[in-house]
This record gives sequence, C-alpha cells and structure tokens, in this order.
Amino acid sequence: MIFDTIKTMVADHVEGSLIAQGYHFNVEGVNFSQFHQLFLEVYTDWTMQVDSLGEYIRILSSGHEYVNPSMEVLVLNKTVKSKVLVGNKPIEMCTELLKINDIIKSHFTTLFELATDENEQALADYCAIRLSEANKLNWKLVSITKGN
Repeated sequence: MIFDTIKTMVADHVEGSLIAQGYHFNVEGVNFSQFHQLFLEVYTDWTMQVDSLGEYIRILSSGHEYVNPSMEVLVLNKTVKSKVLVGNKPIEMCTELLKINDIIKSHFTTLFELATDENEQALADYCAIRLSEANKLNWKLVSITKGN
C-alpha cells in the first residue's frame, strides 16, 4: 500500500505543479507580480517533491519497484481533478490550488501513518516536514481567498 500511495502522490504532484505553472505563466492583473511569484514558488516546490517521492519508492523497495512518470501512468494514478483557470482570475487560481493542496496534505498524512506503522522513520520525518510546508501554503492561500 505504501508504494501505491507514493505513486498517487507523484501523479498528483505532477498534475498540481503543471496547473500552478500554468497559473504562473498566465496570471494577469494589478497584483501580477505577487501572484506570479507565488505560483512560481508553488510549482517549483511541488515539482521538487516529485523527485523526492520517486526516490523514496526506489529506496524503500531496494530498487525493486520502478517509478514510471509517463503521462499514461500519471493520468491513471492521479486523484487531482482540477480545471485550469487562466487570465485575470488569481483568486480563483488560488482557490483551485487550495483544493490541490488539501489533496496533497491528505496524502502526506496517510503516508506519514504508513511510514510510522512500517517503522520507516526517515520517510515519516519527510512527511512531517512536508505537512508543515503544506499547512503554511494552506495558510497563505486561505488568507488570499478569504472573503471571496
């Protein structure tokens, strides 16, 4: 189950990072600079996690489990179901990222529990750090979308 969870997380991080990168490219409006930078930070962070998660699959399986990031495999495994909004709708973009971040937080919580049960301390520590980062992003996105 731990490998299935991580494979889903890889797929969701790829999907989420592509959506955030699309927002980064396409955001417009009076607050362009702030949102352009925020979306850059989000997609960069989520992209970096794809590598870390893929490496954990290889580490935990002693190299016996493979990571296939092909689009076919990613589409099969992803749980993110988001529409990409572009243009001058940064609040709607943040609302969508908040939904994706909630999915990511849920996965890291599940993976933390699995890692703890299997006495995989390094993976549990990684999950704890990622949950902290996801909570920080959640705070930022909620603050931006509050009242809308």
